Amino acid sequence: MRKLFLAFLTMSILTTAMCAGMSMTVFKRLQNVESLIADNQLDKAEKKLKEMLAEPPSKDEDRAYVFYTAGMFYLQKSQYVKAKKLFLLAYKLNALPEKTTLYLLQTLAGLSMQDERFDDAIGYYKSYMAQASEPDKNVYLGLGTAYFYKKRYSNAVQLLKQAITLFEPKESLYLMLFASHYELKQLKSATKVLEKIVKFWPDKGKYWLQLSSLYIERNKYAKSLEVMQLAMTNGYMEKERDIMQYVYTLYEEDLPMKAALVLQRAFDQGLVEKNRKNYELLSTMYQEAKERVNAIGALKLASSYASDGKNDLYIAQLYFEQENSFKHVIKHGKKAIQKGIKQKGNANMLIAVAYHELGDKESAKQYLINASKYNKTKKAANQWLESFF
Repeated sequence: MRKLFLAFLTMSILTTAMCAGMSMTVFKRLQNVESLIADNQLDKAEKKLKEMLAEPPSKDEDRAYVFYTAGMFYLQKSQYVKAKKLFLLAYKLNALPEKTTLYLLQTLAGLSMQDERFDDAIGYYKSYMAQASEPDKNVYLGLGTAYFYKKRYSNAVQLLKQAITLFEPKESLYLMLFASHYELKQLKSATKVLEKIVKFWPDKGKYWLQLSSLYIERNKYAKSLEVMQLAMTNGYMEKERDIMQYVYTLYEEDLPMKAALVLQRAFDQGLVEKNRKNYELLSTMYQEAKERVNAIGALKLASSYASDGKNDLYIAQLYFEQENSFKHVIKHGKKAIQKGIKQKGNANMLIAVAYHELGDKESAKQYLINASKYNKTKKAANQWLESFF
């Protein structure tokens, strides 16, 4: 922020001075200063400027050029406080020609931007705009930027749109325009700007991800998926939160199998943490995709990260839905009870039925008796005991 808007003047200070009514004596003294600066004799030049500042001439035009020349000198030495003070003295005299005044206003605006005095910068830029028949293109950018930092987003949009037509694609400019539209809740316009940003700077993955998020915010899930797919293909999705957003969007768009494959690939590549929550999600997506074997495998991995038996009970239930998998039902049902679950009655009932299907009535009876000890399964367990035993 400190050096974004500082512009060094390259024109000769005295090019139009005589036409502005400067006296010959002051002209020659300032010409001597310029010659010293050109010869890199800066100490001598500064000494002569200080002499002139100590006893400034009486004529407004002469004083204005002395202040202006001294301001330019200190500006080029990066002594911005001194430079700005002198420029203000020159400006208040209102004695400089139009071209020099406009350049002075632009410089004062730039120095104010550097000091983050945005209200002052806006005032100088607006004065410039009011006087210039053909404003410098940098003024549109500067004024638009000042409005942006003052959170005057409507004004910023107006100026930044004009600036865009004057510059080659400029990343910071487009980003400010995008942010201004977004702050104004103009999401459609913000999207159009962000689409251009992606077009101009396609190698910057963060913009692809921002665009996909913006589409989601606008409920444009299909468009978001298109962008995320390209981002994934180009290797821009390296953070877990971005990959998980892609996974959730696929799932919400009724593409559970694709979501599961993306998540599984992310596990394999080490991009997503292997933990209970993520493996449970993977299992859910496989179940939605009717891939029961893979769903069970994901739940087994989830169980390895769990201290309780909740996942093991789900595994037993999934095996129960398959043919001839009753031994697995018994194994994981018992494991669930051993690790600890809230639904102990359900687990005992499930094991009892599995034993019954295998023809082991004694074991089935024992687990039905266990199930009858819990309120939720007491009635069903007793009915089974009366019917079969």
